[in-house]
Amino acid sequence: MKKGFTPLEKVGCFNQDVLPHKVDSGTKPSSMHASGEDNSLTGFTLIELIMVIVVLGALAAIAIPKFTSLQDSAHQAAADGSIGAMRTAISAYYAEQASAGTATFPSAITSDLFADGAMPTFSSPYSYSYDSSNGVVVRTTVL
Repeated sequence: MKKGFTPLEKVGCFNQDVLPHKVDSGTKPSSMHASGEDNSLTGFTLIELIMVIVVLGALAAIAIPKFTSLQDSAHQAAADGSIGAMRTAISAYYAEQASAGTATFPSAITSDLFADGAMPTFSSPYSYSYDSSNGVVVRTTVL
């Protein structure tokens, strides 16, 4: 026998229909009926299946709130990125106006402030508010 191999009978990987049962001193294995039929069934018991379902349910109860909070954090980060783009556009507008001699902030944030002509978007529940007197843009939560 090669080193590292285990006979199939020791690990239970043999076909029981082909190999005869070993019977000592006329007694039958406990899994055999008096008629000689083998009633040993393999599989999981109901208790084992219920325990697996309970464990999976507990894991899901722990994981689902974490995933929803990650989604909220992603929406908040996207809104903060949009606010940053708006602040950059307002700063560029102010610098352009200051170099022309009239340092003013834009009266409203419009798409013509942005190089690509597109306003940043916000995913629910976030929006922004803009104060044209001082050029401050802040993220707000829409309920």
